[in-house]
Amino acid sequence: MIYVEDPGVLTFELRDDNGTIIESSTQNVVAGSQRVTLNFDLPVGTDYELGLDNPSQIGVFRNNAGATYPYNFGNLASITGSTANSSGYYYFYYDIEMAANLTPNIVSICDGNSVTVGSNTYTTTGIYYDTLNASNFCDSIIYTNLTVNQPFVPSIATNPFDGKICLGDAAVITASTGYQSYSWDNGMTGQIITVSPTADQLYTLTTIDINGCDAVATVMIYVDSCNTNISDEGTHFSIYPNPSSSLVYFEFNNSNNNVERISVINVLGEEIFRVNDISVAENITSIDFSNYPKGVYLVKIATKSGDINRKLIIE
Repeated sequence: MIYVEDPGVLTFELRDDNGTIIESSTQNVVAGSQRVTLNFDLPVGTDYELGLDNPSQIGVFRNNAGATYPYNFGNLASITGSTANSSGYYYFYYDIEMAANLTPNIVSICDGNSVTVGSNTYTTTGIYYDTLNASNFCDSIIYTNLTVNQPFVPSIATNPFDGKICLGDAAVITASTGYQSYSWDNGMTGQIITVSPTADQLYTLTTIDINGCDAVATVMIYVDSCNTNISDEGTHFSIYPNPSSSLVYFEFNNSNNNVERISVINVLGEEIFRVNDISVAENITSIDFSNYPKGVYLVKIATKSGDINRKLIIE
């Protein structure tokens, strides 16, 4: 607690026995009494000084009689005197509070979460000091060492490598190692799962890493009828160029009236393009992918003989 005549700026100083400044804290003060928080770390030793850089500039009050030294802080420290040449003087610092070295409250959270201490909320890595005021004026200092962890997003591989299987076959999906838990949206658990979907299926994985943070990754498994007789029935179908970065052509001969429609589906299972009006002749249809995200798309050709799936890569 300090008592100030005029508002202004004060620099509070902790000095060693040679007068060398160990720590300082510059603060704006107002006229009257107020409590200042210094957070000085006082090393073990003797003959330290607690002072101000220019106390007379704004009139910081002190006692000129009645001081009786030492003033003890339990077994932590003692104020043994002042630098005044006259006895009984006490300078500037009243109702001082000291604490033994604080054991930090070590907290680890995941990005997007927060920690609240008193009236403050923290969301970034750092060391924080919070003073909690009590009704009996015995304040508590909370020292929080906060680490905010970024989640580790898993990678996913498939076998077959392109995620494309024939109807009735199985695909093996393998996530990267190093996670505490693996939860798939189909109810399966574990790093490696085997699936046999009957239609194109998007699988979503949620992992918990060593820091307790969760992350999500997805993978698409494509199911092809693997009907090899489609060309024999007079239907020819081709996609070019593949891979592509913009315009893609779908060319097919539907002289046998076998093709009913063509759809393009993204990895989320959303249909982004469809051709329903298929003529009984040579057909060339194009779509510009310039404004679509890069990645793998499914081209589904619905025929009277069954569905045919083809993979399209946009890069």
